[in-house]
Amino acid sequence: MSILSQTETINQIKQACFVRFQQDQPLAKLNDREAFDVIKEEVTPQFQLLEQWEDELLTDIKTHALSIHPSLVQSTRENMELIIMHSFYHDTDVKRFNELVKSVDVVLDMVRKVYPND
Repeated sequence: MSILSQTETINQIKQACFVRFQQDQPLAKLNDREAFDVIKEEVTPQFQLLEQWEDELLTDIKTHALSIHPSLVQSTRENMELIIMHSFYHDTDVKRFNELVKSVDVVLDMVRKVYPND
């Protein structure tokens, strides 16, 4: 899967998380083991995609001297992981969640510009 298609998939995951977070009730409680197992099964492939995206992008940055700073890529992965988890547990406020989403949007847009026709 190309970096651009991975980026688009990550964007779709982010949008789904945003919609999930907008619901009034959290889908899981912090101490609910059954919910944790279901969530873990759902998010594991998403976390693996984020890891693969980060690794490939960091490799390209090193080999092609792209105009994206490596720390931006790393923080975007971390922010996406937070978005995913907060969307299930609602353990942050709306303002913080929206800041995470905007931060991820900025970097995803940068990646789209670097890889316009990948």
